[in-house]
Amino acid sequence: MKPGYLMTLSWFPASEVGGVNQAVLNLARVMLENGCWQPMLLVTCETEIPISHPHIVCLVKSLYLRAPDSLRSALSFLAHLPSALVRLTRILRKSNVRIVSCHFPDNECVHFALLRWLRLYHGKVVLSFHGEDIRILSRKTALGRWIARWTMRQADAVVACSHGLLEDLVTFEPACKKYATVIYNAIDIDKFAGGIEKNFIPPPLLQGKRFLLNVARYEYKKGQDILIKGFAKIAAEFPDLVLLMIGTAVGQESANVRAMVDKSPVSERILMLENIPHKRIGAFMQAAEMFVLPSRREGFPFVLLEAGAMRLPVVAAACLGVPEIIHDGETGRLVPVEDADALADAITTLLHDEQKRSQYASRLHDLVAREFSWKTAYQKHVQFVEASCE
Repeated sequence: MKPGYLMTLSWFPASEVGGVNQAVLNLARVMLENGCWQPMLLVTCETEIPISHPHIVCLVKSLYLRAPDSLRSALSFLAHLPSALVRLTRILRKSNVRIVSCHFPDNECVHFALLRWLRLYHGKVVLSFHGEDIRILSRKTALGRWIARWTMRQADAVVACSHGLLEDLVTFEPACKKYATVIYNAIDIDKFAGGIEKNFIPPPLLQGKRFLLNVARYEYKKGQDILIKGFAKIAAEFPDLVLLMIGTAVGQESANVRAMVDKSPVSERILMLENIPHKRIGAFMQAAEMFVLPSRREGFPFVLLEAGAMRLPVVAAACLGVPEIIHDGETGRLVPVEDADALADAITTLLHDEQKRSQYASRLHDLVAREFSWKTAYQKHVQFVEASCE
């Protein structure tokens, strides 16, 4: 029986959309192709697994694991702990799990640390961080933060998706520095490019127009407000230019962005779309003039890999994770965070220089193809974990 490699998520990945979903599902796919490990996904929230989930190539199980974040939740956690540990032990033993890799870990992952501590599980525990997860942990109660740090100290390995994120992890729990590493997320360029919707017809506002593209969840950290301000500054110079923002609706925050669009002096040239199928994103990228990412914070923005796959020039704010793929003046342009003027200037400069746009796009594509394949990510992940397991 092949050794089992259990990956956990605190939600069911209903699609491949999203950096964390893609990381988990693609690692499972490459793992199956490689044939050395038997991947498996454990969903740790209260949910029913759909009967059909063709986008997930490995076995999927669910087991609700409570997170002890406060005194009240800790009491519920303790009441259910014995049965949870028994059920987890059965799953791990039945599937011969040698490695548990918790992706986007929250405090429910303490269950695996406790199994190790109680010697009920003799395999290894890996915590794989993707960006917002460490900020969620750092905002918890004193009890919640202590449990998160204890769990990190019990782990055999800690993985971050960028060097900037790794610095945040070490600041939060310095002890993990000696067994932590950076493994970037990746992309299957052929699959992404080949999945573009055929016979795609753009919205009327975009037809016959040049447009800037932004793809991100509608939330404060993504900086759409900065982009709207920056676009207003250049709109008069480029009367044929349109701004297209595509994102997932996130309650009140998407409503806030829409209100900003409505108040903009160039609102008639800004198109805000919500919940667009992922297979259409490549088509929009294929037609766009430029990709703009004004984020205040990222972990390692997967969407930049997609832009590179489509040979789309990029202007981005130099927040955490971004400079590790966008090298200013080489694979794109970087501007300071929270600076709408600098963003507008960089966009203007590139719009006037077709040769630079082409050079940046080509170099970014080559970098993505060379450094950010799922095969490369899988090899680094397994080699690091296996080395940590010796």
